[in-house]
Amino acid sequence: MVKWRGALFGLLCSAASAQVWMSRLDQAQWQFEGDRESCTLAQAIEGFGRLSFQQSVATPLRYELHSDRALSAVDQVYTRIEAPAWRRDHVDQSSEQTMFSPDAYHRVLVGPAAEQGLAALQAGLQWRISLPGDRATGWWDVIASPVRFQQAWADFMRCRAELSHVVAPPPSPPPAPRVVQRAHRPVHAVKKIASASQDWLRQREFGDLPIGRGKNKKMLSGQMGMSFLPGKDTISKDIQDHLEALVQEWEIRRGEGRTMSLLIEENASPATATLAKERLNALHSYLLKRGLDPLRVHMRLNMKKTTDLDLVTVKIGD
Repeated sequence: MVKWRGALFGLLCSAASAQVWMSRLDQAQWQFEGDRESCTLAQAIEGFGRLSFQQSVATPLRYELHSDRALSAVDQVYTRIEAPAWRRDHVDQSSEQTMFSPDAYHRVLVGPAAEQGLAALQAGLQWRISLPGDRATGWWDVIASPVRFQQAWADFMRCRAELSHVVAPPPSPPPAPRVVQRAHRPVHAVKKIASASQDWLRQREFGDLPIGRGKNKKMLSGQMGMSFLPGKDTISKDIQDHLEALVQEWEIRRGEGRTMSLLIEENASPATATLAKERLNALHSYLLKRGLDPLRVHMRLNMKKTTDLDLVTVKIGD
């Protein structure tokens, strides 16, 4: 696991920018082919090769990339469900996957991840796979577009239904493993945040503030308490500084192949519970929009008798 992460991070850092492969919108024609043994839904991309979903008897769905040029030997890739330029109603979602390599020109994604990509296209979204390309061009983004997709998809699904002993697709798109809303490449330039919370993080990096794991997460020092204005749930400039410090720590750890989890707590009385929930939702939404993994950002509302009802505290762990 450590070996491929190091190799992948090296490839990412060496690539100044990704080369994007996708069909022009006026050429993004999907084609269906099928018989009693298999069904294929394919799209050609000029200059790259061919994308295809393939369903055979008694096998999971396969998503295949056929490149005209040899690809890098690294099999770890990022997949990203994203809105096309003409849609603004979708929050992009990314995840890490392993593609199999039958040969240097061929990559295959099998099972739930392939089902999720097919469902995304059917919903009118793009499906991007970011993978190491050849040695000459480095990092490649291969984008499947939903343009002129629905009729071919309908024929493909009818073909799947008629195959004998097909491994049935799940009733709804399966959740992406460790869904992350983020850029598909690690961030190289780290923005400097001037805040008390950043001072705390520096101390943690130098070992002055030991951090526990799991249930033993340690409370951040007092300056990391985030105070809302009385009766308000808006993200102030002061709270934003604290959150941006956590975002920076997240990006640093991700680039180094490490993990981070957060537990954000607020105290409330019965009379202030609604406001407290709205505040937690605001913090949660902000952190997810800035790229943190929703599976590692946890919110907790403590119902207790206290006069300090405007202070939100944070615990951090690995």
